[in-house]
Amino acid sequence: MTLDVLLTQLAREISGVRAKDDVARIAAHHRIQSSPGLLDAMHVVQGGLSEAGIDATLHRYPADGVSGVFTWTSPPFWTVRSGSLETIAPEARVVARFDEISQTVVAHSPGGSAEGELVHVEDGTRDEHYEGIDVRGRFVLSRGTARHVASQAGARGAAGVIFYPSPQRAAASHDLVQYLGLFPAADRFDRLPMCFSVSLAVASRWLRQMEREAVHIAARIDAELGAGPLPVLEAVVRGRDEGLREVLLVAHLCHPRQSANDNASGAGVLLEVARALHRLAQGEMPLRRTVRFLWVPEFYGTLFWADAHRDTLSRTLLCLNLDMVGQSPESIGRPLELSRVPSSVAGTVNAWLRPMADRVGDDPATASPHGTSRRLHAIVTPPCGGSDHLVFNDAPFHLPSVMFGHEDPFWHTDLDLMENVCPTELRRVGILAAALAAVPDLVADELPRLTSWLLRYGIEELTRAKETAVVGPPECARALVDLALSTERRRAERFAALAAEAETAWDPSGHVCALEAAHAGLVETLPPAAPRDRGPQPRRCAEGPISRGAIDALPPEDREFLDATFSGHHRIPLEEIANLCDGTRDPEDLVCHLALDFGRWFDPEEVSRGLALLAAAGYLEG
Repeated sequence: MTLDVLLTQLAREISGVRAKDDVARIAAHHRIQSSPGLLDAMHVVQGGLSEAGIDATLHRYPADGVSGVFTWTSPPFWTVRSGSLETIAPEARVVARFDEISQTVVAHSPGGSAEGELVHVEDGTRDEHYEGIDVRGRFVLSRGTARHVASQAGARGAAGVIFYPSPQRAAASHDLVQYLGLFPAADRFDRLPMCFSVSLAVASRWLRQMEREAVHIAARIDAELGAGPLPVLEAVVRGRDEGLREVLLVAHLCHPRQSANDNASGAGVLLEVARALHRLAQGEMPLRRTVRFLWVPEFYGTLFWADAHRDTLSRTLLCLNLDMVGQSPESIGRPLELSRVPSSVAGTVNAWLRPMADRVGDDPATASPHGTSRRLHAIVTPPCGGSDHLVFNDAPFHLPSVMFGHEDPFWHTDLDLMENVCPTELRRVGILAAALAAVPDLVADELPRLTSWLLRYGIEELTRAKETAVVGPPECARALVDLALSTERRRAERFAALAAEAETAWDPSGHVCALEAAHAGLVETLPPAAPRDRGPQPRRCAEGPISRGAIDALPPEDREFLDATFSGHHRIPLEEIANLCDGTRDPEDLVCHLALDFGRWFDPEEVSRGLALLAAAGYLEG
């Protein structure tokens, strides 16, 4: 099978209109990570798979605030039926209702009913933020992190907490309402206050009023926390050769109603890709490799499934994560981002991302009725975190895992609406994801093309490393370009293994010689690496992505340091530091790896402090 034939078939099979219809059906449900609405959305997808003739398994893991997986504690099962927030003085006004804006009620808020005066604590995450402020029986207005403020205010007897976004968070609209969640452990259920989310416009009006007179609030929530199922839906399109490693595609199904781009879009596209590959498997183009599909509650469901399916993941070649993939170029206009696999994994898929996106984007036949006719704007970015691919990139799996997604100013807000979802974007992402899943099947027929992509990517990586090296510490410059060469050698070895699986001979020696020649030219002007004393070489001792709970247990100043220093790219620099700690790398080695992945230099002292905090959180030893 050739790439041209594959793309023609996928363009024929994948419908952006059908995918958008599925997105709309999913977006109709209030699908918090473990809730009745999430189960309803799972049944929507399961019904679509069944209609297509695809068998699916609905796994149920515990959602109780007690059960653990890796270093994470499962969220509680949360049922919410209604909620309202009103001012009763200085004027009577309905501010927000759950049935109109579902983000109004913070996820995992307990039920209750109360009236009280509104007090402002700004951040509200530390003890000192409450000095001189009596919050007992009152409503706390805060822009701080929800789980920290709820804990602090609840411990002080607040009747409720009302959150609002910062001006930066609300830059797209002062009327947006954030989606927030508490994710409490079971031993905190009875200590939580009612929690609400309002817009910056509402909070600003209250703050102006509070300068003149007291503002009194009446609030009610009908909800409860408890134990229930954490569902994960799994489907499989069987390849004709069960002995080959599989490809895994995943999309998280959770988030409030609508949460259309994040991530009803990924879930809807994943369903359409499953249909298309199933139809090809039933026809004249069956894939050699099995493709497995997961619809998950973000992180939590993925972690439980991964822990229970270690043997499956040991036979998995590649993971593609679809998260926020339907954004309209006209209404929002952000590019589709394809995140590279980090150097700690060195996946060959990195070499396929740009040329495959160009092939799909350049074909006008991939546009969808009622969607944009613009060319696909896709960019390849540094590794990123913040979604389920982390579970597979991280220890113990270390699978090459790519995320597809758009940055979206309406992410996690009530303005993430179906009107911003484009059927053309859905279709193109579906074609691209299905094609990338099938690339390992093309090795025998497309070896010259794939190896040329691999060499071009390798030389680009060496060049990018040189560009980063010359603006960094001179003593590290040569080490960075040397690291890039060793990473590209590993990538070539992985492709050679892939070719062998395809029963195709490929000798990587010529490829490596070309890389070494490029490397020799790039390092000519760099100073030689100087001898140095090696620092501590810690080893990772805990598996899975770094949990929110582990970081929350650190002192506030340490949490703030980690957020300020390693929060870029959705906190993956900190994840990569942990992944790279194998007992052989010291802080200077880690600085080079981070520079290779992110194109900038981190302060070695800050990396050393990060290592110490990861050890304090239980992730590193030695």
